[in-house]
Amino acid sequence: MFLQVGLREEDRDVCRFLWRKDGPGGPIATYRLTRVCFSLACSPYLAMQVVNHHLREKRDCFGTVVDDIMAGMYVDDLVVSCDSIEEARDFAHRSSELLASGGFHLAKDRYSCLWKTLGVSWNPQEDELTFRPPELAASQNQETKRDLLRTATSVFDPLGGLTPFTVRAKQMFQSLWQNGMAWDDNLPAEVELQWRVWKLELNELHCIAMPRAYFPFSPTEACRLELHGFGDASEAAYAAVVYLRAVKTPDDVRVSFVTAKSRVAPLKKLSTPRLELMAALLCARLVCYVRKELALNVEACHCWSDSKVALGWINGDANRWKPFVANRVREIQALTPSLWWRYIPTEDNPADLASRGCTVKNLSSSLKWWQGPTWLRVLEKERRATAVLVTVSPPQDAANVINPGRYSSFERLIRVIAWCRRFRHNTTMPARSRRTGIGLTSDELKEAERIWIRQEQIHAFGSKESLDKAMTKMLCGLNPFLDEFGVLRVGGRLGRAQLEEETKFPALLPRKGMIVDLLIRREHNPQLHAGVAQTLAALRERFWILRGRSAVKRVLRTSHFLIGRSLASFPDRSNSADRGTLRSSLRHLLRRWSYQQKLVGAFWKRWKREYVVTLSSRGKWKKLHEQPRFGDVVLVADYNTPLRTTETLVECG
Repeated sequence: MFLQVGLREEDRDVCRFLWRKDGPGGPIATYRLTRVCFSLACSPYLAMQVVNHHLREKRDCFGTVVDDIMAGMYVDDLVVSCDSIEEARDFAHRSSELLASGGFHLAKDRYSCLWKTLGVSWNPQEDELTFRPPELAASQNQETKRDLLRTATSVFDPLGGLTPFTVRAKQMFQSLWQNGMAWDDNLPAEVELQWRVWKLELNELHCIAMPRAYFPFSPTEACRLELHGFGDASEAAYAAVVYLRAVKTPDDVRVSFVTAKSRVAPLKKLSTPRLELMAALLCARLVCYVRKELALNVEACHCWSDSKVALGWINGDANRWKPFVANRVREIQALTPSLWWRYIPTEDNPADLASRGCTVKNLSSSLKWWQGPTWLRVLEKERRATAVLVTVSPPQDAANVINPGRYSSFERLIRVIAWCRRFRHNTTMPARSRRTGIGLTSDELKEAERIWIRQEQIHAFGSKESLDKAMTKMLCGLNPFLDEFGVLRVGGRLGRAQLEEETKFPALLPRKGMIVDLLIRREHNPQLHAGVAQTLAALRERFWILRGRSAVKRVLRTSHFLIGRSLASFPDRSNSADRGTLRSSLRHLLRRWSYQQKLVGAFWKRWKREYVVTLSSRGKWKKLHEQPRFGDVVLVADYNTPLRTTETLVECG
């Protein structure tokens, strides 16, 4: 093939070589190559590009034959499959004519015995791919690392059918590297024993035969084609295997081995879930490669793994994991959708053979390896169901776990809940995403407070259907609504007021409850044990307690018995105190003016805190009423008429 490609005149000078005429003592002559020779590194590329150029020029005359040749040619070998003998004869005739027009003549088109194509032995009579044992060197007393590598690489297996057998040699070779052995060092006794057993099994490779065709019918006759990839890992290696599943009729479902690949585990010790993730990545790459190269109408692809941890990583957000896991998860998610991935028990996973290794005898008789799990050959609706035991327990709220009555303050109750939630978060998240701060954050405290508010509202109000008429009448004037956190808040009439959001829409609480008393005491103490009105005003900045004045009176106690007098009474005056003299200096006037400004500010502050918040409740127009219709009697008031003037009754009509 190479000698059929000529070199241009201007390129022949770079292909000169020396030749001695008339034997060793003759003169040296200089020659130039006029054709592409076998000694150049670029020769295969030049030959293939010339062939492809010739094929593209003949596309109009030969049609699809050009595409079949370009897809099935590898350097100087051509392998093309046809659905019938007539189609094969026609292709052989047209392809020979096409290539001969460019000076390339097909050969080896007549055969009747076992021969190799692309390095794989093919038996045309049986239409099977077989494996020939490699020719081994004369046995030596001691085997070396070099001998192990030479023999192991002599087993040519491009499709990966012998992966469970060849992975054992890879594992032995890696162990020699870990021991730091040189190329010509003798094998250790333990490794040498395993190696000699492996070499003896080479003579049994002729017992393994793979059908060349995936199915006894054309894939175009199948009503559905699927790709199934399986990945598995062990401490020594990880592997992936791909199968093609074809459904021709409900009673004719075929599964065929396509390809497999294995790799030894990294020298650095990794956990089993991480090795399983590497096997999943290898499986994803292999499935995508096979889907691209098969050029068939594959309707569905499925990837299987027996590691639930690896599947959890694949179905999660890659940014949550550490770099080792995140990088591989991102590539898997870029290659395959998460819906492709499913769980498979270890005993049904055919990739388990490739990751652990097996003998040639077990490999030749393993239906799980050559045809996949048995349930792949069953229709989807007929696959066996897996019994799942589910324990259902009623949900428990915070009140059933923690009793608020045991706590002296609302802050202590909130902090306990916040610490419990942090513990739950840290036990369910990886170490990188855990909260490790010494103190609690404001967000954690706010969420803990919202939890208790929601629990209080659920216990007090429940669902909408459970509200009685009295409660419904009481709430309708408040226009309640649920915020984004599920907290019931007062809608009221302060939506456009220049106040804080929690003040405009306070959380709704009942008169009596688990945390109402704790909240009242929390607001009462910072107010320096103020009275009912001031405590209620402070509460309504964030909470709206139904019948709030009655609730505050129930919790607070008068201070007469504590200090012997009312807090509102004036302090005692001493008759001996110097009353001083009245001065009207500029400094004194400025101080009085500043004091009056403070009084005005204090008034407006109290007005906003104590009066404006009381306007949330709607006194009328609590329900929607129908508009007047024809035939209704309405009362019309004319504001321009004098008082005590009789109103007019008008009938709408």
